[in-house]
Amino acid sequence: MNKQELDFKISLQNNIGLIKAGIWNGTPIGMTFGGTGTKLVPVVGGVVVSASDKLEIVGPGVSGQMLVSAGSSKSPKWVDAPELPKPGNWGSFWDNTNQPAVANVPQAMLLCVTDPASVGVFTAEGSKVYFETAGVYNIQFSAQFKNVTNNVVHDVTIWLRLNGVDVPDTAGFVSVDGQHTSVPGTAIVSWNYMMSLAAGDYVELWWHNDHADLSLATLPAGTSPVHPVSPAVIFTAQQVMHTQATSILGGSGGVTSVNGLDGVVTGIATTAGNLSQFGATTSAQLASVLTDEIGTGRAVFATNTTLTNPVMTTPTLGIAAATSVNNITITAPVVGATLTIDGGLLFRASGTDITLNGSGLASNVTLPSTGTLATLAGTETLSGKTLSSVILGTPASGTLTNCTGLPNSGTTASSTSSPDTIVLRNASQDTAVRDLGCRDTNASRNVNCDTLNAVSLVSAPAVAATTSVTINGKVLDTIATNMCLTLPAGKGIIPAIQIICPSAATSLSNVNTLQNAFSPTGYDVISVQALTTYMFDGQYIIGSGTTSHSTAMSFALNGGATVNNVTCTTLTTAFPTIGTSSTTQATNLFISVAGGVCNAANTNATCVIKFEGIMRINASGGTVTPQITFSAAPGGTNQMLIGSYLKFYPIGANTVNSVGTAII
Repeated sequence: MNKQELDFKISLQNNIGLIKAGIWNGTPIGMTFGGTGTKLVPVVGGVVVSASDKLEIVGPGVSGQMLVSAGSSKSPKWVDAPELPKPGNWGSFWDNTNQPAVANVPQAMLLCVTDPASVGVFTAEGSKVYFETAGVYNIQFSAQFKNVTNNVVHDVTIWLRLNGVDVPDTAGFVSVDGQHTSVPGTAIVSWNYMMSLAAGDYVELWWHNDHADLSLATLPAGTSPVHPVSPAVIFTAQQVMHTQATSILGGSGGVTSVNGLDGVVTGIATTAGNLSQFGATTSAQLASVLTDEIGTGRAVFATNTTLTNPVMTTPTLGIAAATSVNNITITAPVVGATLTIDGGLLFRASGTDITLNGSGLASNVTLPSTGTLATLAGTETLSGKTLSSVILGTPASGTLTNCTGLPNSGTTASSTSSPDTIVLRNASQDTAVRDLGCRDTNASRNVNCDTLNAVSLVSAPAVAATTSVTINGKVLDTIATNMCLTLPAGKGIIPAIQIICPSAATSLSNVNTLQNAFSPTGYDVISVQALTTYMFDGQYIIGSGTTSHSTAMSFALNGGATVNNVTCTTLTTAFPTIGTSSTTQATNLFISVAGGVCNAANTNATCVIKFEGIMRINASGGTVTPQITFSAAPGGTNQMLIGSYLKFYPIGANTVNSVGTAII
């Protein structure tokens, strides 16, 4: 290079070279000597960065990206900026009124003013603070109390409710000084709660005091010196926002650097994910990472699965603790192969059939509803088993004995009677005396039963004692064309009339609530049949205390009993003492089992209620319990005295209009 070239391209000033123009074709000048170390090409929006002894230009990113360092040995990278945290929800509320209270009566603190800038937290119904978003919230409050009782300290309790329910361990207790020198005692209290709340939850502040002179008070603004109003209640709630260091995510959801890999790294598995994050995994690969497996082979799923030589020790098949196994298919078993089931029974393979062998069938065995049940090997007994909805068909032979609950409907072989008719044959048509039971027209069939309905006698039984039929110890004799039921002496007939008549005074309770008229239990009810009309009468002789009271009577229906209608008239007399006459009487008419009051309140010690009526029972029978009610506890000793009774007797169906005719 000659001097002319130096004058053209470089000038020296104070031993410093300045490049004025031209093209530098020599070795790049390093940054140590003021150069760039490389040939730079300007890029609009690019960023110049240093790398070793040279400068580089990182091209511009796209809108919304940010430049992130990749470490000291690599150039920074443009990545999508992460979403900035959203501000947490908060709310501020207060009340600038006075809130009086009734002593010892809990009430909610009212909040009448809301900060309009509140976000996600709002009030409703005066006291409830609602939260739109789930999260942890710091709840703070202050409450100002005023006591106007002279020189007497009053106490107040404050606590928190969540969704209308008291929150445990949230109560606080405060004592407020009494009024002194005409100045009310005041106290302002404040604390906070940290609560995890669900979306839609609401909280309330509740309080109660020990005296009406203690109230929540708003104190006015001051004038000298000047100060603002002091609200009665201030309530704030602020969502707690958890923060932590996080990786900067790339544009497609990857991180910027993992184990030295830069740029957007994707396909990262997390501990919160399941195995679907990974590629397809074979049974062998899965077995290689398991350490406590049992057996060998492949993983098995429920559908279309074949288990080869499995060994199951006390397995539970089907549902837990199952008592039956359904839909098992045994394909081509080896002859002689067996499957042991409950009670030592065996499913045994013989040829193409499977037979059930053993000394007896296990309980709860379910027989197939269709098809043919395999022949039992040997002689098997179904003992103590219940067969439901079984059709026996027409067996060639056999004996059915000691069976109960057989229906009297339907037809059987050799039966010529109608389904609901029982036909009784006389002795001449049977070769031996037979127990009378549910028998069809074939006299050889005989099945015992307890009740005979719609019995027909055929073949014109002869008039003779030998044609009599014995029914449970009673003799049904043939007399001319009629049959006569002869009862052995001393047997009697179950009485149709039912009477409660205590042989001694029975206790009544000293209460003003409903109670049974008679006791003890078991001797205080009347049994009634469905669709039956009953006439009844009786008298209650009641000894009681002398506290003024009236007496009401009623009937309680139990056991499903219902009535069409009830009519009852009463005549009630009150006596100061037994043996003293009385002209104080009252009458009444009742048209329901609820009855009503029989007399006016009085202080007499003895009351006699005579009554009679008719009760028609509806389609359901049951029991009727006579009951009474004192209008006030009488005091003293209360008894249903001897001589009291209740009589019920049936007169016909519940639609009966008359009974009997005149004797002519």
